[in-house]
Amino acid sequence: LQDIMRYLIRFRAAGHRPDPETYRLCVHGAMKVKAYHDAAKIFDMELRDRVTPTPDTYPQILDIVAKSITFTENTVKMAENWLRRLLWNKVPVNPDVVNSVIAAYKEMGQSQRARHWLVHMRKFGIQPNFFSYKLTLEACARGGEGNFAMWTIKEMREVFVPDARCYAFAIEAWYKMNPETHFEDPARDLIDQMMDDKVEPDSSVFLAITNPLIASGWVERMELYKQKIFDDTGLKKRLLDYNRIMLIYSKAHPMDSKKLVRTYRELVRSGVHPNYHTVQILESALGWQARKKLMTDYNYGHVALKAPPRLRTQKAGGLGRLYMVQAKTKAREGEDYFCPNCGEFNEHYMLRCKGCGAPTPANGKKFRDEDAEESGIDG
Repeated sequence: LQDIMRYLIRFRAAGHRPDPETYRLCVHGAMKVKAYHDAAKIFDMELRDRVTPTPDTYPQILDIVAKSITFTENTVKMAENWLRRLLWNKVPVNPDVVNSVIAAYKEMGQSQRARHWLVHMRKFGIQPNFFSYKLTLEACARGGEGNFAMWTIKEMREVFVPDARCYAFAIEAWYKMNPETHFEDPARDLIDQMMDDKVEPDSSVFLAITNPLIASGWVERMELYKQKIFDDTGLKKRLLDYNRIMLIYSKAHPMDSKKLVRTYRELVRSGVHPNYHTVQILESALGWQARKKLMTDYNYGHVALKAPPRLRTQKAGGLGRLYMVQAKTKAREGEDYFCPNCGEFNEHYMLRCKGCGAPTPANGKKFRDEDAEESGIDG
């Protein structure tokens, strides 16, 4: 591969222009050994030489650059620039290649750029496929762009039949933009459209449409959606659905404890195992004694009130960069630990957390005593 790069540079320096097939062989050779950076450099040479790439030269490069786990905004803009130059040179572009850029902007939470490329495809005569619309709707849901989501799903219904996840993304986007408009809003009409299109509902639709009902505890509206999505269609409820129903019952004014207990019994009898969130809902609504008796009667008294400690993935600073942090657990002295405040990893010899500056477990009491002495508080 190094020899290929050296001879290619010399070939171009001598004033010659390699043909598309030569560039294709070089790019595929670099991709074969997973030298993606060199493949990108060769592809950039081809575009700078104004050589029209073959249809199988660029899709994999654009996909890798756009979807890389460690991508930054600059690399996505590089892929975007390559794609734009391909379209201007009238190179045949597959919709899946544009979907790579849309998916990258979805991960970055930039729904406007994702929507821009959906519109841009049609300007250059590329027909968006089903996943082009679905990725754009998910980007709108992450960014809270309700109007974009409504326009996108309206356009999608003209050429495709959206699935339940598409409707859930559109509803979630609308409620993120308009959290107080659950009395009369377009999101409610989407449920009727979904039923008219004979789309099989999904649990995600129920969770999205009932999310704004939690704060107000609007039981009647929740039961209406439950009737449409679960009872009328025969869809089986999951643990998340039961927890959402019980949570809305607990937030009602006044609280309907009979329906809450009835929902919990239905959960257990259907073979679904409650988790710590179920325990928290029951205890906050009924008190710890009633919660303990209710769960012990069904042999679930062992379920803990807090989430078990485990490794989980969180986003750090956006741009799709992911890192692993541990759940908030009490660290012992003399051990490396993850800060319970910010999730930063700290070695055992650190005096304060590298992320938020909180005292480590070994020095917490020492710093509290020093602060008390400085403020003049005894003990």
